[in-house]
Amino acid sequence: MGNLSRVTFMAKKVKPLTAAGLVVVFCIIIALVLGLLHFKYGTVTNPQSIIVYKIKVEDTELHIRGDTVNSSSGFVGYKYKIENENLYLQLRYSFLTKKNQYGDFNINIAGNFANVNKVYLRGKKPHFAELIWTR
Repeated sequence: MGNLSRVTFMAKKVKPLTAAGLVVVFCIIIALVLGLLHFKYGTVTNPQSIIVYKIKVEDTELHIRGDTVNSSSGFVGYKYKIENENLYLQLRYSFLTKKNQYGDFNINIAGNFANVNKVYLRGKKPHFAELIWTR
């Protein structure tokens, strides 16, 4: 028999993650999660980019229908607050939504609106509001 040459494999030693490496991995994971939440739940939109077609305020119901000028954003939700006979409505839009891929919205809210005299669209900051209805 001839000489058989032996092939040996040297295994590389894997260095364990250092503390700095773990911090970087953790930060990347947090950034990805926050980014996904941002795209799923959207952000409050600028009131100046909203077109209101119809608004009807009754004692027990508010109905508002409209659209956005931003064609790439889809309507994902709203929240409202009543302060001193004023109703403030915030609309949320997202680029990635299966709920409503278009910017149009049709909102019906049941509640006590008998004392509401004005309705505002509110932006991200409380002082940024646009009057859209008055009694």
